[in-house]
Amino acid sequence: MPDQKVSILGPKENDVLKAGSVYEIEWKTEVLESEFGAMVTIEFSKDGGESWETVKINVPNTGKYEWEVPKIDSKKCKVRVISQHRPQYRGTSGMFSMK
Repeated sequence: MPDQKVSILGPKENDVLKAGSVYEIEWKTEVLESEFGAMVTIEFSKDGGESWETVKINVPNTGKYEWEVPKIDSKKCKVRVISQHRPQYRGTSGMFSMK
């Protein structure tokens, strides 16, 4: 399913996140909350989007989430934010690194 109505502001493409640190994932939605919903699911991929694991479910759609960066070494990381109310609304980050 293609991304729609959600922009990931951070992490940006080519960012390098420090494994084990806390990083603030940031996003922006382009539809009203009444349509988008109040909660999002945040997911993470370490293989360029081939597989995804859940970071957190039931995250308030505030546009920010304090993420404890996994202790892995990968240059093919992505995060995505998905509306729980309407899952067709989602956004995926560009590829970033973790080490």
